[in-house]
Amino acid sequence: MLGSYAGDVNYTGASGTATITIAKNTPTLSWNHPAAIVYGAPLSAGQLNATATIAGTFSYLPGVGTVLPAGAGRSLSATFTPADPANFLGGAIATTIDVLPAGLTVRANDAAKPFGAPLPGFTATFTGFVNGDTPAALNGALGFGTAAAASSAIGTYPVVPGGVSSPNYTITFAPGTLSIVRRASISR
Repeated sequence: MLGSYAGDVNYTGASGTATITIAKNTPTLSWNHPAAIVYGAPLSAGQLNATATIAGTFSYLPGVGTVLPAGAGRSLSATFTPADPANFLGGAIATTIDVLPAGLTVRANDAAKPFGAPLPGFTATFTGFVNGDTPAALNGALGFGTAAAASSAIGTYPVVPGGVSSPNYTITFAPGTLSIVRRASISR
């Protein structure tokens, strides 16, 4: 930049040059804390929605479609690239999201046995798995409790499953019923 002063009665004239550097502008980035989601829900634009005061694009980590494990304060980050990189700087921003456990019901299947026979092998039905999970995704070993024994009287007895857990699921254990029935008589 060139500047000059012609002078006046008190000062003599002068001229000079100076270099002015105009720095790139820094945009303002913002990202409202997203509402909690339930395990199994993939991240979408509803959660990955950072904004900038200028035009540009965001790249997110983790990205759209990612299923996060359940837990509080899961990290989300974004890198901003301005549409006009000659005049604006990029930037980064982060937030967190809470991922709530999904509901899972483990219900003991009903079973029957004749009086005096050993207890049958119990099984269960699982309702509520998401994200392609199976019982193998659970911690522990599935077990069953009942007050019935081989010599228990004819009648019905609750069979309660238990023994498994997972940070990704809130598990409800639902009892089934063991029916002890009369043994068939043998005719000769």
